[in-house]
Amino acid sequence: QILKEEFLYDLDSLIKNGEVHGIFNKEEYENIVSQAKAKIASDELRTQLNSSFVLSEFFQKVKENVHICIEMSPTGSSLRERVKVHKSLINCSNIIWMEEWPNTGFKAVAEHHFKNFPLLGYKD
Repeated sequence: QILKEEFLYDLDSLIKNGEVHGIFNKEEYENIVSQAKAKIASDELRTQLNSSFVLSEFFQKVKENVHICIEMSPTGSSLRERVKVHKSLINCSNIIWMEEWPNTGFKAVAEHHFKNFPLLGYKD
């Protein structure tokens, strides 16, 4: 169940562009750019890179590396209406159709796949 439809606009943008509009403030954008430039060995190349190019590359990397799992019921018209508005849910995604699962099944799969991500708070 999607509690706020606005979430789908953010999700659509993240899948399509690698960015959620308004998630970073100006200082955070500048920090991303300076950290990316610091990783470049050549001083000459570092000075030639502009911020928009660096941010474009950053968001492309986000787009390539983001993995999102979302569950939506195909019953009723809500899924059909949502994918009409948020086209990247279909165009930029892999869809796996499944029969109904018990909550314990979802939890077991999530724990198995995310156990190597300590930032998610999973503990053995």
